[in-house]
Amino acid sequence: QARALMRRLERRIERLQCSRAHAVWYAQTCACITVWFTASVFIAFANKHLLSDPDFHFPFFLTCCSNSGVALLAFFVTRLPPLRQKTVKCHTFVRKVVPLAAATTLDIGFSNWSMIFLDVAFHTIIKGTAPLFVLLCGLALRVERPSRRTLLAIVVIVGGLSLVACDRLTLKDRPLGLLLGLVSVGFTGTRW
Repeated sequence: QARALMRRLERRIERLQCSRAHAVWYAQTCACITVWFTASVFIAFANKHLLSDPDFHFPFFLTCCSNSGVALLAFFVTRLPPLRQKTVKCHTFVRKVVPLAAATTLDIGFSNWSMIFLDVAFHTIIKGTAPLFVLLCGLALRVERPSRRTLLAIVVIVGGLSLVACDRLTLKDRPLGLLLGLVSVGFTGTRW
């Protein structure tokens, strides 16, 4: 009986340790999501504030400055011993990192350019069509298999967003902003 009791206690201790580890993991994940969401909202409104000035006509320069700042921060952070990464071979860098960086830069650049003509709410609606472009790129690159459920989900998402966006295309600059936003979302699809 003592052995059986000890085994039960050991199992409970293991479960508590596992549940404690899961709780820490969930707390860290929630903290990361909160930081990312807060930063994303702040950047969207800061960019809109900068780009709504009629004398500011440099959305790609804004993208260049923000990406340079992020690259500089990443450079210094990855120099810390616990965060040091393996060196990437030149061939791998050119084939994998450079196209990803180019797609990201064009995504952000066209997104900033479209924000000159659109408000943040309409821009967010356009960015909501990203799953469609991700699916199209996945199908084109044969990474994703066609599925009725996935296609139905994408059609419902994009259809709902289209219904919301239809009445917002009344201003004369909105079609250009819409086109630039869709180009941006196209680059988002290639990036993912």
